[in-house]
Amino acid sequence: MQNNLPVFIRKVKKETNLAIKLDTNGSNPSVLQQLISEGLVDYIAMDVKADLTNQNYTLNSGKYYTSTKLSKIEQSIRLIIRSGKKHEFRTTVCRELLSFNDIQLIYKRLKGAHAYYMQTYQTAAKNNTKSSLSPYTSKEMGCMKNKLNNEVPVFVRQ
Repeated sequence: MQNNLPVFIRKVKKETNLAIKLDTNGSNPSVLQQLISEGLVDYIAMDVKADLTNQNYTLNSGKYYTSTKLSKIEQSIRLIIRSGKKHEFRTTVCRELLSFNDIQLIYKRLKGAHAYYMQTYQTAAKNNTKSSLSPYTSKEMGCMKNKLNNEVPVFVRQ
């Protein structure tokens, strides 16, 4: 979503020779492909909000996702996995929004990935209001992790 991202990264690479980590939501696979093809990124991290259905992705992201937008996310997942670059996928897991079945659906799409991180949802009360969302316990997160088939290394971030 950042305008002129390839131009900016080229400049940073030329002037500093720093390794570049890209965090993405996967919404722009054409830019992602350009960055990978030109060797401008060294590590890629992508959020996968839910399984790739309009209703679930919209609910978990807070933005409406059409089938065209979801297709772009699927494209980005495939690009990253095939890129040869170090990468990770991650999902913030919230009790009210994602079930273990939802996690399994996400995980199945990531076959061949380097790593999948299930991030524990963190409650953040703003203006002394209570959130209707809650995290799974550490034990529940560990159980979900252990039930996945280990084709992709799974980690839990608290």
